[in-house]
Amino acid sequence: MRKLAPRLLLLLGGTILALSIGEVLVRVFWEDLRPLRDVEINYPMAFPAPVTGLEFGFIPGSEFVGKYDGDPYGTLPENHAVRYAINETGFRDRPFPGRIDGEAFTIMVVGDSFAFGEGVARGERFTEVMGAALSQKLGEPVETLNCAVSGYASRDESGLVRKMVPWLEPDVVLLAYCLNDPIHLFDEEYPAFDLIMLRDLGRETDPSPDSPLYLWRFLQQRLGVRRVTATTLDWYRKMYVGASSPWARSRAYLQEMKEVARQHGAEFVVAIQPILSEVGGDYPLAGAHSAIKHWCEKKGIRVIDLQPAFAGMDARSLVVHPKDHHPNARAHRIMGEALADFLMNAVIRR
Repeated sequence: MRKLAPRLLLLLGGTILALSIGEVLVRVFWEDLRPLRDVEINYPMAFPAPVTGLEFGFIPGSEFVGKYDGDPYGTLPENHAVRYAINETGFRDRPFPGRIDGEAFTIMVVGDSFAFGEGVARGERFTEVMGAALSQKLGEPVETLNCAVSGYASRDESGLVRKMVPWLEPDVVLLAYCLNDPIHLFDEEYPAFDLIMLRDLGRETDPSPDSPLYLWRFLQQRLGVRRVTATTLDWYRKMYVGASSPWARSRAYLQEMKEVARQHGAEFVVAIQPILSEVGGDYPLAGAHSAIKHWCEKKGIRVIDLQPAFAGMDARSLVVHPKDHHPNARAHRIMGEALADFLMNAVIRR
């Protein structure tokens, strides 16, 4: 017992010293370690959308700004703000007077905030990158019409295809499919948080902001991040399992989009976009991607899985901000180039 007591005292002293050093280090670097504030962005939405008549959409002719708390990943303008301008039809693109050039190959893109380009300047989105790459490959203009709306799910995208395809008369209808598309934004099934927009994570992971122990707050944050990530990944996986799953409902909308495109002489293409915050190692949502790709191929829908283009890359080099995991300009460029190659080989030259 006499020999054990000094060892216990030494262990206790070492533990206290280590905790004290940790507390000092966290206090010194707290500004870099603390949870970032929520992204400040107020969407100018109308209910219903004035032009399309859908459940909601951007107010035509509106402008708004997304402000970020710093730029840790080096993806934002100097003032950490991104400006968004909406055209008279309700989309983030030039005016849509119908088909711009009757001779040009035209691609209409539908999707949610990924395709809309949240956190990315217009001109740097995959739609513009894809159009420029295809124009260069073909030696003639290719028109891309970005009809994406933040927050849209499969049912909204299907309604948008029904409304816009007869007017725009595209050669290709490209659905930028995000893994949360099967569940509508207003459904009870939609969680309060998501791996794409971690806007509530600061409050979720800093439950004791007034605690005098900064080390404790730091550890609570990290545990909170792990808990939220595990919960959300499980939510995504379950969405694609079972005959009555949200994915089963979403398939009907994809089938409907394919039929509308066919009726108007357009090719329907699905591009599966990965959750970029998870691409650094073994991608945990590969099963969902496989389910979508297999079903599309079975139904004769041309499909490209964009996840392999990002395999093994550092997620921080691909997303906008620690609390906004939308693809940044680099990720949009990768997607745009991959889509241009796919469309050239699978649709245009076939």
